[in-house]
Amino acid sequence: CRLSHELAFTLAVIPLLSRRSLAGVGRVQRAVVFIETKVQFRSSKTKLLLRQKDNAAEEDSVTFDESAAVLERESSGSGFCISADGFIVTNAHVVRPNGYDAAIEVGADETLQSEVVYAVVFSGSDRRHPAQVMRVLDDGTDDLALLRIEPFVDMPHLDAFSTDVATPAPGAEVYLHGFP
Repeated sequence: CRLSHELAFTLAVIPLLSRRSLAGVGRVQRAVVFIETKVQFRSSKTKLLLRQKDNAAEEDSVTFDESAAVLERESSGSGFCISADGFIVTNAHVVRPNGYDAAIEVGADETLQSEVVYAVVFSGSDRRHPAQVMRVLDDGTDDLALLRIEPFVDMPHLDAFSTDVATPAPGAEVYLHGFP
């Protein structure tokens, strides 16, 4: 009987909590972005991008031939737009994936230098916005980065964003939005 009462109480309270929480979720959700990070490699000698032919099984599939697709290492993550000026907060590991700063020696007088290209896509959209890294804080304790895109009309963002907030109490509800 006690279990029945607890279940009935929970079922009655969940819709109330959900409506209140979903109002805040909807406000934040539009400002959530997908961040695409692509690492490309450019020859220090010829300044051409490293490319790969369609048939990756061939021994000579890696080339500088501009008819082949650019060879890229891709990673992604999430962030959120915090201002109408186009600033986006994310994690440092999103903008600095493994190997993002690699330099590969391919000969005595040639090195492949890595170049990183960033694109941001807002939740509910398919338009890619070029982004640049403004600041990275990766000191072993913090894992944060600040990106910037060119602002556009009606760009979703969080009004009055602040990092000066209290830590949630143990057991508090926390909602996560993003693109795993």
